Amino acid sequence: MKPEILEYLEYKYEKISVIAENEDKKILLLRDRQTGEYCRYKRINRRVEIYRQIEKIKSPYLPEILYLHYDENETVVIEEEIQGTSLQVQLDGGRVFTKKECEKIFTDLCNALSLLHKNGIVHRDLKPDNIMLADGKIKLVDFDASREVKADTLNDTVLLGTKGFAPPEQYGFSQTDSRSDIYALGVTMQLIAGNKSKYRKIIKKCVSFAPKDRYGSVNAVKCAVYLRKYRGLLVFAAVLLGVIALSVNSYYNDPVFRDDILLVLRDGGFITLTEEQENRIFARQSYDKTEIKKLWCGNYRSQDGAELEISYTDQLEFTAVTYNNGLSSNLVGGKLTLENKQTAVYTTSAPKGVYKITIYIYENGVFVSENDVPSPFGRQSIAGYYEKIE
Repeated sequence: MKPEILEYLEYKYEKISVIAENEDKKILLLRDRQTGEYCRYKRINRRVEIYRQIEKIKSPYLPEILYLHYDENETVVIEEEIQGTSLQVQLDGGRVFTKKECEKIFTDLCNALSLLHKNGIVHRDLKPDNIMLADGKIKLVDFDASREVKADTLNDTVLLGTKGFAPPEQYGFSQTDSRSDIYALGVTMQLIAGNKSKYRKIIKKCVSFAPKDRYGSVNAVKCAVYLRKYRGLLVFAAVLLGVIALSVNSYYNDPVFRDDILLVLRDGGFITLTEEQENRIFARQSYDKTEIKKLWCGNYRSQDGAELEISYTDQLEFTAVTYNNGLSSNLVGGKLTLENKQTAVYTTSAPKGVYKITIYIYENGVFVSENDVPSPFGRQSIAGYYEKIE
């Protein structure tokens, strides 16, 4: 380091204590002489260019870099001192994180790593020691092993990282990329949440040996965490939507179901039914299958030779047949719905609206009427009187 730089740092900062020192680096706790704020001084005995990129990123998940200098032989970084403890210290102290705390840590880690990966940076040394927790918020620290992802590179030239957290490719199998951090994220999640946590499937996918078998991005991991967190709610919502969809469909297509709903709403005091509605509903509820079959079922024929057949399975069904030049053709088939004992209605979608047929039962036959919507079957009208023939 140039003498003038060293002189400037000694003028600006007061040395408080030595945090760590080894052959690779020296870390000191400093205090700004003017502001009184504490900061961390780190001198690394090699060139670590990645700090130049870290310096440009402003994020609550990363420490702010206050000063940076590097040359061919060393890197000097002064960054904010984080008022908190590492996750490793808390784990060593026996702390057990709640489900809510685990979810917050996992999603914050995903957010932090996503920011790095977006800037083409791989941390390569993610572990509880390098995750600071302060006031419920996390900060990633120690980027000494970090690197940029380089295209067309088969493997990394420098093998760094912590055993147990570094993925296979970090030992020379291939180049590290964002999926390497996902591996370390999975190991970290396992330490925090435990082997029997509800995240075990997510963790298993994160720590797959082959990078291609892991999640493609930390955002995918975060989505998996959210889906696992809200799985019960999502299942309930899906079931509820299914019930609602079925109910709506039944309400509009099954008058018996619709009437049951109306009676429930009436009994609950939500609506008031008219006398005509109540008479119609209770008349329908009093129907007997044998009575319906006797009253409605049979074959009918109009004066021009068209035929109508009404049968009963679960409810009334009919088939209408017209005769053109001696040839029979099926005109329409479907289900009839009883409006009352003497009236049944068939509706179906048509190109120009809803096609509706109303059938009125008489002692010796039925009368059929149609609405103004053209039949979707492209045949002649079946309106008219049909006499029962059997």
